[in-house]
Amino acid sequence: IAAPTAYKAMLALLGDDGAPPALRCCVAAGENLPEPIWHDWYHATGIKLINGIGATEMMHIFISASGDDIRPGTTGQPVPGYQAMVSSLRQARDEDGRSLCRADLYLGSSGFNAQMKYADRRNSPCAIIQGGDEKAKGIVQIKDLILGAQVGGDAKDREAFLQKQQGEAQIAVPEGKLVEEVKKILTRHNVPWAK
Repeated sequence: IAAPTAYKAMLALLGDDGAPPALRCCVAAGENLPEPIWHDWYHATGIKLINGIGATEMMHIFISASGDDIRPGTTGQPVPGYQAMVSSLRQARDEDGRSLCRADLYLGSSGFNAQMKYADRRNSPCAIIQGGDEKAKGIVQIKDLILGAQVGGDAKDREAFLQKQQGEAQIAVPEGKLVEEVKKILTRHNVPWAK
């Protein structure tokens, strides 16, 4: 995995021999992959660069394409697991058949702060986070944003805030418990069900 500028620099070092024989797969991320670099790399090595967008803090690519789906000059499609979380929330209903909540999927590479600002602008009661480590464990992190704001106001110092935040306002749950835990947060804060 390297940024496209690194692949451009490596092109100058490859010479006539092309890629080392052990090199079978290359991923470009961290910045836009210009189409000319993709073509130059492919012609020099015979390897199709996989382009991806992810969040550095989470070490997980969430938009990409590979194999025959690679289209030089484009990034790809959202990775299916991320859409599945949103879909499960959108399909969830209460006992009267009403929608659980509006669910948005933030796909961006601007970092965690940008993701939380997006949630704040949308007045989200909670945020669901799943990076590479969580995905491997089959869990999601759920941040109760309402409780988190309350805890932040109550904490006397940074350590107290972090301890309360991790213990009360952020929990890790199995993927299969996502809807159940979001329902608990909505009920706790009397957040009305989506219409």
